[in-house]
Amino acid sequence: IDPKLTLKTNTKEKIISSSLVSQGFSEVINYSFIGEEDERAFGESKTMVEVENPISQNMRFMRSSLFPGLINTFIHNLNNGMDSQKLFEIGSVFTHKKSNKPSEKTRVSGLIYGDSAPNHWLDKSRKVISELSRKNIIPIITGGTGQYLWGLIEGWDPPEVKPNEKLREKLNKEIYDLGIDEVVQNYSKIYDLDKNLDLHNPIRLIRIIERIEAGYLEETDRKIKNFIIDPLIIGINIERSKSDQLIMLRIKKMLENGWINEVKSLLDSGIKIDSAPMRSIGYREVAEYIKNNLSKDELEEKIYTSTRKLMRHQDNWFKKSDKRIKWINFSNSFSEADIIIKEWLEN
Repeated sequence: IDPKLTLKTNTKEKIISSSLVSQGFSEVINYSFIGEEDERAFGESKTMVEVENPISQNMRFMRSSLFPGLINTFIHNLNNGMDSQKLFEIGSVFTHKKSNKPSEKTRVSGLIYGDSAPNHWLDKSRKVISELSRKNIIPIITGGTGQYLWGLIEGWDPPEVKPNEKLREKLNKEIYDLGIDEVVQNYSKIYDLDKNLDLHNPIRLIRIIERIEAGYLEETDRKIKNFIIDPLIIGINIERSKSDQLIMLRIKKMLENGWINEVKSLLDSGIKIDSAPMRSIGYREVAEYIKNNLSKDELEEKIYTSTRKLMRHQDNWFKKSDKRIKWINFSNSFSEADIIIKEWLEN
């Protein structure tokens, strides 16, 4: 980021964080206190900033570098089966001034480890699950799209296709100019797009077309041979009226808690409306509200419609008739889940 930009520190941090996350990095947050060994090994200051009353010897000094925390996080992840990692941290570091008083600065540090062309996300997930299982730890997967979950459980083996940057640029422009609905409609006339896939997710649509252009027409047919997994799948059944109420409540809370200011900061910093950070549900709608193209009520209604459309699409992946899924009621979800999990563990 250009240091001449007159932005608040927290705004700069959000821009940097959004940019790195869009490039596949995971953000970590570590303590500012570290031990003497780590500070001497990685510290950038000749004179260490010591804490008067440390909680423990491992928290005796204020860090002068972000690297010790990143490396410790990396080692922890590596021991749990994560071979390829892209980590970053935005945080404070401390050094001594000439006046012998500590000086605090905000730094950004990153770490990349693993293959330059890492395996498919399904392979990476399966490897982590295998590592945890070998240590007698039960892996728990929460949320995720239907495509991701069934791909993981059913042993899908999608082909590796390298990114086609020219095609991505072309499709991104069309999505921005025409809207996702029209682009899906146009390309459905050209290709036999599977309607069960998340076609209205711009990233997924681009990836699907990218694969077809590379000569891979199937999406879910290829599966790993002799792949066996017997998971416990719990789904929460909620009435439409209750889910609508919760969606609207969530939207109002997010708007009250600074969503509009967040989008405004992103736009002021030069983030384009068709960029990755702005593709999440609601961000473009908030941008239209900021431009006075929508009223507050229209804004809430548009975000609600987009959220409901996503939920309806995900419902297609999780059928109530699917006997693999143990459905529980929203009102008694904790007690019902507790009974099902205990029975599953006993067996």
